[in-house]
Amino acid sequence: MERVRSTRRVAKPSPAANSGVGYGKPPVHTRFKKGVSGNPSGVAKEENERRRNASAQRAMHRALVKKAAAGDAAAARLLWQMQERAVAAEATKQSSSGVLNTEADRLVVEQLVARLRVMIRREDNENNDDD
Repeated sequence: MERVRSTRRVAKPSPAANSGVGYGKPPVHTRFKKGVSGNPSGVAKEENERRRNASAQRAMHRALVKKAAAGDAAAARLLWQMQERAVAAEATKQSSSGVLNTEADRLVVEQLVARLRVMIRREDNENNDDD
């Protein structure tokens, strides 16, 4: 069987009927308004189901802590160095003022340092295994 092609022609719409609507040209009433954001309030930054405002330094520190907790050895090492500097600065400040840390504070710092050491050892072992 042979196919027969239709010779029927489809009429093209007139330019007036198109009126600038088509692919890439939505109707004027549905277009974004000039100078207005499509999402004016943006995505809310949430932590523990509440909005938080923080300085850039605090936000960077929080991100570094999260990375270290997730197992990033470089972040853990940097956090450890920052902690050692802070402890040294606090010790200098306290020795001049005569105020001592509480036992609970010392315990928290010791536990943090122990965790960081374990993470760094684990990372070092993984790097040695790859060699």
